Amino acid sequence: MTKVRFEGPIGGFSGSMGKMVFADQQKNGRTVAYMKSQQVPTEAKLERRACFLEASTLADVALKDPDTYAFYEKAGRDLGKKTRNVAIGEYLCKPSIKPLDLSEYNET
Repeated sequence: MTKVRFEGPIGGFSGSMGKMVFADQQKNGRTVAYMKSQQVPTEAKLERRACFLEASTLADVALKDPDTYAFYEKAGRDLGKKTRNVAIGEYLCKPSIKPLDLSEYNET
């Protein structure tokens, strides 16, 4: 169901109408709209959704601990993001380690 807020002429929309989806952006106060996809999701898209679901579940579990919540809350304040989004983002950005190229190393 679409929700309309009236501030001035119209303050914003949120929800869906048919195939259109409306979402408020909290940072800049704008409403964005996009069409629901009717395509069958690809394998990569399904894997990404599963990854987000796992990240969301792990973030919910982690944020139940008061110390962990305090850590992510401070990080969120510093970054200007919501606490839960910081926790999810940390899970999604896994570190990568590149091998060292020691071919030009010589001991002197």
